[in-house]
Amino acid sequence: GGLMVRTRTFEGTGTPPAVDYRVRVPDSVVLTGIRLSEGDLTVSDVFGKLEASVDQGGLLVENFSGAVDVTVGTGDADVEVLDLREEDTITITCRRGNIVLRLESGVGAIVEADAPRGRVRSDFDLGVELPAATVKGWIGEGGPNIILRAPNGRVEIVKIKAIGRDGSGAPGR
Repeated sequence: GGLMVRTRTFEGTGTPPAVDYRVRVPDSVVLTGIRLSEGDLTVSDVFGKLEASVDQGGLLVENFSGAVDVTVGTGDADVEVLDLREEDTITITCRRGNIVLRLESGVGAIVEADAPRGRVRSDFDLGVELPAATVKGWIGEGGPNIILRAPNGRVEIVKIKAIGRDGSGAPGR
């Protein structure tokens, strides 16, 4: 089964009304087919798979574990992925905006990041000189693929403090 939420396009005069949706899902979930034309999308406190696109607005992902494939047209993406595993490919594209990817210290990954009009910066040693416009490197011993594309923005990979397995503590910002 699945859930579809659709809002009709505002066709009246004046300012369109604001609409907020809050959807609660099981902790372990596959979130696919999420498309937002305008507005901000926040995903938090789940693990599984996330596939989403936001045409105009921001994307915030907090306390997430699993594969990520997201695209933002105009806006920024701030994505936190915890407990990164070999099968958890991360792909983030912001056509006109910045990317911040937050990962736990001690993680391993293969990173490909492009910010031709901005810069790529990382708290992790990627084995290349930073900042740079294009980066291909490794974090730690390597691992899952991370692809970050911000053709008109910048890319930042931030090291966060680990959260206890019991859920106590908060990610370092």
